[in-house]
Amino acid sequence: MFQIIPLLRKNIMKPFEKISENLSPLQFHVLLFLKDKKPRSMSELAAEMNVLKQQLTFLTDKLAENNYVQRIPDDKDRRCVKISITQEGIRYLESFKKDTIDKMVLKLERLSVEDLNELHYAIQSLYKITTRL
Repeated sequence: MFQIIPLLRKNIMKPFEKISENLSPLQFHVLLFLKDKKPRSMSELAAEMNVLKQQLTFLTDKLAENNYVQRIPDDKDRRCVKISITQEGIRYLESFKKDTIDKMVLKLERLSVEDLNELHYAIQSLYKITTRL
């Protein structure tokens, strides 16, 4: 694990770390947590993401500025604000996904069919085993 993690980071993760000039990786993760889910309170989202509510407030400020999320007042509790992804946020994620796939295809094209099959099997095995941890 100590040998593979740096290689994975360098060869697979690093090229995609720069999510956007506008967003940090944590802000990107906020969008991923909100996608395909109902609006959630800041407390719920902070707990789900395992971040402090104050940190989440800072993260969502920038996302709201870019029109990627919206704050929705709670009808039942005026102190509570729910966060929801906007259509612009969904478009951003879809565009990022397409760009990421295009970059990954370029990286994987360098591999032989045998290497691709071996990589596929290794990823499946790693996924299956790590879900049991």
